[in-house]
Amino acid sequence: MIPELAGIHWIFPEVPRWSLAQVIEPKWERTYNLLWQRRAVGLARELHHQVNFDAIHHLTWAGIRAPTFLGSLGPPMIIGPIGGGETSPRSLRDDLGPRGRMLEWIRDISNATITLNPIVRRGFHDAAVIFVSTSDTQKLFKGNLRDKTVVFSQLGLTKLPPARLRQWSKPP
Repeated sequence: MIPELAGIHWIFPEVPRWSLAQVIEPKWERTYNLLWQRRAVGLARELHHQVNFDAIHHLTWAGIRAPTFLGSLGPPMIIGPIGGGETSPRSLRDDLGPRGRMLEWIRDISNATITLNPIVRRGFHDAAVIFVSTSDTQKLFKGNLRDKTVVFSQLGLTKLPPARLRQWSKPP
């Protein structure tokens, strides 16, 4: 056991009547995710009343388009790392074929409008910090939302300066 993780307890809420097979993405995964989010916030609310969280860290499937409702609980919330702001260079798209070009066009539209989705935007607004996996994803955020982002690789851990960590900690 890593000493720094000794006080952390991991809980994965389950969606009633919708079991998951390990390593298999659920069919209708966006619907599943919304139902899972509702279940997670309900369970987290109960646990917060019991143990009074210092912070909440919403780990994701690394997708910028997945919402979180955990910011409504009160403690500082950390999101991420998230990705999804990447896209192929326009100069390479001719070789993708019609279907590939269409999918990249849809991704471009989705990326350009990600913060217009009120459900997703609310989670970003409630976050104390948003870890993004690339600078391309960071560029999708504007204004005060971008000020909350930190590029943080999903491939390994980096050590943040203690002063930066204290900035996000719960006040005494």
